[in-house]
Amino acid sequence: MSAEYLNRLYRDALSGDLTAQTALFDYLSARFRLFVRHRVWNSVDAEDVVQEALVTICREYKTLEITTSFAAWAYKVLDFRVLAYVRSRKNIETRTVEGADGLDGLPAPAVDSDLQHRLLACLQRICGLNRRYGRALTLHAQGYDTTEICRRIEIKENTFYSLLHRGRAMLQHCLETGEIK
Repeated sequence: MSAEYLNRLYRDALSGDLTAQTALFDYLSARFRLFVRHRVWNSVDAEDVVQEALVTICREYKTLEITTSFAAWAYKVLDFRVLAYVRSRKNIETRTVEGADGLDGLPAPAVDSDLQHRLLACLQRICGLNRRYGRALTLHAQGYDTTEICRRIEIKENTFYSLLHRGRAMLQHCLETGEIK
């Protein structure tokens, strides 16, 4: 199966053939998954990139006048989606917090070393009980947003909120009593 086959499926789908349209998107799904898995290592992210490209193609393939081959256009859409994914990953990984103007000269707030030691000890105990509680707490404290934390831990948002709530309760109890309940 080649670009000619894909272009023929495209022409048949444009003419209103529903089986050709189904075959077109099945073929694109399979080929796109193979293509993207070599470029995106996380399988969840790879599937998201493929689905975004397919949604774009599904939304626009009937309205655009394609002067080149449909196959070339479809793969270009996928290339742009992969590039957007890589750029977003690069932005997230190189995220830096820059100081505001005029605040560099301010003295740093005093840190209670006893509280800091107790906090670290409690976090270690919580991680010993369930590592996901500790990861959710530390990533949230580092300023990552919910979607990024869910992607890193590979959980759903509801699970994250449950982990965060339970982790905070365990941390507060540990700081107050020194034990984990």
